[in-house]
Amino acid sequence: MNKLYQFYCRHSLAVFHVILLAAAGVLCLVNYYTKDPFFADCAYAVFVVDIFSVLIHTNQQGIYDYMRMNKDVSHVPKRQIYLINTLLLTGFLILTGGCMFLFVHLPYRNVIDAVKTVFVAVIRWILQLLLRKGSAPEEEIITQETEPFFQNLPRSQNVSWFARILEYLFLIIAVVSIAAILVLLLVAIYRKLTSRREGTELDKREFVSPKMERNKVKRTSSGEKLRFFDRSTEGRIRKLYYRSIRRRLRSGKTPSRSMTPSQIEALASLSQNPGADQLHEAYEKARYDTESCAKEDLEKAKEGVSRLT
Repeated sequence: MNKLYQFYCRHSLAVFHVILLAAAGVLCLVNYYTKDPFFADCAYAVFVVDIFSVLIHTNQQGIYDYMRMNKDVSHVPKRQIYLINTLLLTGFLILTGGCMFLFVHLPYRNVIDAVKTVFVAVIRWILQLLLRKGSAPEEEIITQETEPFFQNLPRSQNVSWFARILEYLFLIIAVVSIAAILVLLLVAIYRKLTSRREGTELDKREFVSPKMERNKVKRTSSGEKLRFFDRSTEGRIRKLYYRSIRRRLRSGKTPSRSMTPSQIEALASLSQNPGADQLHEAYEKARYDTESCAKEDLEKAKEGVSRLT
């Protein structure tokens, strides 16, 4: 069971979720041709089970990663579990409620007729390429007149106020989601470009977490897991030092692994800076004397960063 649980937490199981979605789609098609509501209920049930499986799998992956990163902790804090479960259940309610509301108002007949028209046109084009013997007069294809795609959707004056509110709510959620994705994409591109210009070769493991041990559990990707979200006092001091050095490294200047902190500070033009001594002292204590590192050292490091010119 332990190996099965590790396999469940390490892999994305995307194929399994896609198979469930495909099964829900097949059940919807069967319901369309047989007019049996039983298949529609089964399709909704499979769809809900798929969403639940994705949320539960994401939750278990988060707990598994937390326990693997914090091996000295024997349990997950209750606040984190409540927070994760609340967020996942909220997302589940939004997804299922929105999809069920939209599925009821979708013009299935027009969608299926449009898909049929596309497939028939593609098959005719392929057959003409394969079986064409010579130049023959092309036959005029008379397509059947169909109603506009969204003509059967309910108008705002024909629906209740609750449905109208839901429609506007999901429209706002869609716009906000698209805007958030675009903002995150722009931020990622900006960080990628600025990190290359400001010295991306700076070793994070040397500054942030030098005492990492290679994880004994096999993972899909090789290498060490970077503990960049360490909230301990020494970890926060090391991140302050790392970010201060990275911001002041000019393009073309890359420190080597054999350099001492003093040499790296000189490379970043911090040797003559009044706040560099405080930052250097706090960093040395966080690096070599982690047990006696206190909040006063963190405040000293923050004061040194604020005094950097």
